Amino acid sequence: MKEKCMAIKILNALKINSIKILLALSREGQLKWKEIQENTKLPTATLNRSLSSLQNLNLISKESGEYKITWVGDLILNRLLLFGLDMNGFPGDKKLKEICSEDSLAQNIILELLITVLATLKLQGEVDVEKLERVLKGKMNIIYAVLEGYEREGYLQLKGGKAYTTKKFDSMNLEQIFSM
Repeated sequence: MKEKCMAIKILNALKINSIKILLALSREGQLKWKEIQENTKLPTATLNRSLSSLQNLNLISKESGEYKITWVGDLILNRLLLFGLDMNGFPGDKKLKEICSEDSLAQNIILELLITVLATLKLQGEVDVEKLERVLKGKMNIIYAVLEGYEREGYLQLKGGKAYTTKKFDSMNLEQIFSM
């Protein structure tokens, strides 16, 4: 029987119960099994299956009887939160501000790039890292071009190296923004 690909494994693992666990670990830090159960209110069998799936994908780890979210789990959860996931008032303004900081965005983009390079290496056996770096630098202009286009259409204002939203942009949801 052919083994499922990593993408299918992640999608299968990221059911609402698993997301509850990731949220609890993100919010509280390291937790014991009982603390996770109290925090998520998941039945024992469901909690055990979800913990096992998350561990198998290295989205959480267990050390000295306590579970914690890994950098990969944190990266995935941050992306879900960035795209609007809100469960029982979490993430809240403080966590969203942290996720949306330029430092956090840059770190997560680099981690995503690293994961992509490693996956490409696994599939292709080689990556011309110097060429990749040159191409990435060249593609940075795309960000500026898109933002300038949004500014011309009245969605953003660009001032002093910063982009600011307008009322027109603020009135849109993410689906509308992505369809532009």
